[in-house]
Amino acid sequence: MHLRILPKDQMPRFVGALMLDYRVVAPVAKGPQSPAPEPGITSGLAGQFGFEPIDDPLDMRLDYNITILPPKTALQPPRERVVRSSSGDQPVVEPTVDAVPTVLFGFIPAISMRCRCWIAAFSADYSTRTTSNAARRR
Repeated sequence: MHLRILPKDQMPRFVGALMLDYRVVAPVAKGPQSPAPEPGITSGLAGQFGFEPIDDPLDMRLDYNITILPPKTALQPPRERVVRSSSGDQPVVEPTVDAVPTVLFGFIPAISMRCRCWIAAFSADYSTRTTSNAARRR
């Protein structure tokens, strides 16, 4: 893997390219806000921020100080339909989960450690490993 530094003025173009193939979740301003500061100026932000899917790279605010809720809430909504069922002679249950490839952008480094845990917990491989580990312990 190669690490590269992306100039700040190229960020909207980069995020826009990601948006062609992925749903991009990033910090956005919620409620009344002071405008985004000029580069090099620290901001005294009066408003609040939250992680949400964005439609325009310019809506993203990487100068946020803290968010109302963690980025997990954008990935795991409090309510979502996961199955559809119908009763009758032949009951039918079908999953309705629409997995959309998602990029979580602009979170602080401490959250990246939690993301690794989320990835492990929700990968198909994880359930197989957990089951095989439990079987080995017996």
